Amino acid sequence: MDFSVPVGGPNPAPQSVQIQNAGPGTVTGLGVATILYEPVVGGWLSSSIGGATFAPATLTISVDVAGMLPGLYFAIVPVVSSVTGVLERDVVVTLQITSAPIIQISPDTVTLAGTVGGAAPGPQPAAITNIGTGNITGMSVGSIIYDAAGSGWLNGTLDQPTDPATLTLQATTTGLAAGIYSAKVVVESNVTGIVPDTVNVVLDMSVTAAAPVLSVAPTSVNLVANGGGPNPAAVTAAITNSGGGTITNLTLGATQYLPAGTWLTAGLNQASTPATLTLSANSIPLAPGHYRARVPINATGISGSPKTVSIDLVVNAVASLSVAPLTVNFAGTIGQPSPSPQQVLISNAGPGVLAGIAAGPIAYGPGATGWLQASVGATSTPTAVVLTANPTGLTTGSYTATFPVSSTTPGMIPQTVVVNFDVASPTGFFNIISGDGQTGFVDSTLTQTLVVRATGASFQPVPGTAVLWTVNNGGVLSNVTTLTSSLGEAKATWKLGHIAGLQTVHVSSSGRPTLTFTADAQLLPSGTNQHPNEPPGYVRFAEHNMSSLPSYPRTIGGLAGSWYGYPLNDPDLVVINPDTSAPESPPNTMRSRFANGLSAGLGPVNFGGWDVAGVAQAGQKSKLYLSMWIKIEGQDYENQAFGTKMGFIGVGVPTSSAGTNVYFLLAGLGGVQTVGSSFNVTLHQENPASSGGPVRVISQNVNRNRLMTVGVWHHWEAVLEVNTLGQANGIFRWWID
Repeated sequence: MDFSVPVGGPNPAPQSVQIQNAGPGTVTGLGVATILYEPVVGGWLSSSIGGATFAPATLTISVDVAGMLPGLYFAIVPVVSSVTGVLERDVVVTLQITSAPIIQISPDTVTLAGTVGGAAPGPQPAAITNIGTGNITGMSVGSIIYDAAGSGWLNGTLDQPTDPATLTLQATTTGLAAGIYSAKVVVESNVTGIVPDTVNVVLDMSVTAAAPVLSVAPTSVNLVANGGGPNPAAVTAAITNSGGGTITNLTLGATQYLPAGTWLTAGLNQASTPATLTLSANSIPLAPGHYRARVPINATGISGSPKTVSIDLVVNAVASLSVAPLTVNFAGTIGQPSPSPQQVLISNAGPGVLAGIAAGPIAYGPGATGWLQASVGATSTPTAVVLTANPTGLTTGSYTATFPVSSTTPGMIPQTVVVNFDVASPTGFFNIISGDGQTGFVDSTLTQTLVVRATGASFQPVPGTAVLWTVNNGGVLSNVTTLTSSLGEAKATWKLGHIAGLQTVHVSSSGRPTLTFTADAQLLPSGTNQHPNEPPGYVRFAEHNMSSLPSYPRTIGGLAGSWYGYPLNDPDLVVINPDTSAPESPPNTMRSRFANGLSAGLGPVNFGGWDVAGVAQAGQKSKLYLSMWIKIEGQDYENQAFGTKMGFIGVGVPTSSAGTNVYFLLAGLGGVQTVGSSFNVTLHQENPASSGGPVRVISQNVNRNRLMTVGVWHHWEAVLEVNTLGQANGIFRWWID
């Protein structure tokens, strides 16, 4: 009897042998004796005569090839009878196990671990090999058999249909509850005779606390504005935690611009999620074009950080009234014809045509009226205004007039044209060339020489003209020239008198108007160590000695801008008051009265200015030292039910657009600011305390200690150094005494 089966294949079908009695009588007591194997590998054969004990009967033989290697195997099955004299008969069985391809998956069990609500576990590989002979082709992933815990959560893919191959097992855990899930994945071949193999997959789903994840929406914003304004409406982005736990350390990084700029303001309403990022664009100063910015949002140590919000701003070109030039200068001579007319060109700096162009009415400065005529050509752009200046009836001097140029097209802002008319006598002009408006210490010589020039009616230099110099306020003139040079110039050096305040020098020449030079005389600092916290290397560029009330506009020692009392021109709230106890400018002091009932946020004193040399990039200062002395008179100034609270340095109302900004070294009050040599010092009224707590505009105290004593001079000093762009290395220090 012969059996043949491929290695690893299924057991072959059983075979049978018929047992007959070949002689007389009856054969009984049938049975099978001990089976003999060759080679000595036993146990693979089993036999049965089905319980029969006499012939005829059927002997059934089965083989089990599990675990057997390829080869030829033999067995002898003895059929015997218990009847004496009945001979034994042997059945010889041959088993041929042939070599063939065999699929094997390793490992046979793969374990995956997932978190409820978390990301799916990573894919896991299993190796597919051939432990038989030949090659395996046509492999594929067959059915996936799930247990009762759940189905559909597993996917298996082969990288190729031939051996060796990799089976990738990927679990999808969305919607699965905590627990153990099992499945069997079958890998099979479409080639007949290749036995499939199975891998067991176990998924362990657990519940753990999810980590916080920073999320921002939207991550891009598009803004559109018209050139010249208005600004586009502010937009917001929602900053949330899409994971577990909390996020409490939100910050904004430095805004990045393309092209470079400072047109975007970004702010967080709080440092913890959920938070709102507010983005405001100042498009008014921008030329038409496309602008981009990126705002980084940081949460150190949090997954998903940093996030970036991109802002695209498109500024559209719009109609704009263009008038050039805005200043026109005429020169005429008494008794001579009018100077040639001049044109002011009017156009639309944007698309389209502007209609309803008009010029006027004319407003005249001091001295005379009616000397200027302005005639508009066409009433739509492009056009021009023709200006004519007539010296008839005028005396020698300088005259000024202004007039608006307007358009009826909606949204057009009128432009003002300034016209200057210098009228000379037949003998010519007499003007200051240099040296006016200087500042120096009392009893010191000014650095600039005083220079005047005499010119004829055609502006040619007039040499040999007699000049008379008169100095006032105890000053002294030296190096004086009393006759004009070949350039028509006369000069003098001015040493200031010993009285602080404004000092003057008058210069006259026969037949010409008298000229006046002014200088601001400052007191020298008295005593030693007057400015103990002034950093080394700083140079004084401006000083006010309180010798006169501040006015507007005002230029004092290199400062231009708004030096004024509030309300303007009030004779009571701000006065110059002699006080010989003043530490640095005796007897000059300026006294301010904070009247009961004065509105919060307003005050009698506001010094605001900017460095005259700081109007351009090269002249801007980036470091500032401020020194001032303050004495509070009266009973007290803090925590009065109906009293006052002194404001500090350049601080705006927190709820306003200027929100508590100190604008040392910044140009502009609130909103978008640029670095410039500007500063502001404000002492203003504050709301009193209420039963519900402080309602003052400015926070009441830096600390709980009383820093100011009534009736005593206190020295305030401050240093501010602007940071390097993109670095947090700026400095602000403030000292009291």
